[in-house]
Amino acid sequence: MLLEDIHWADDSSLDAIAQLATALARQRLLIVCLARPTLFTGGPTGAKASPPHPPRPPSPVARDSRRLVDEILQKDEQVPPVAA
Repeated sequence: MLLEDIHWADDSSLDAIAQLATALARQRLLIVCLARPTLFTGGPTGAKASPPHPPRPPSPVARDSRRLVDEILQKDEQVPPVAA
């Protein structure tokens, strides 16, 4: 199950996801939640989740993606600057 943008979720929605995960703990189910770091600090909705497992930063993917972009753009003279 893939849930995107759960950083916008309210407390009751986060509780529902946690209850679902608990209820189906013995089933063969993978729940992947994509969210901004604000999910764990109380973001725009004020909801604050505590991850069951530590968040995993996408650093290997980001590094490989950057390398791919560098290779694609190496012949372009007007490469845009890196966004901060």
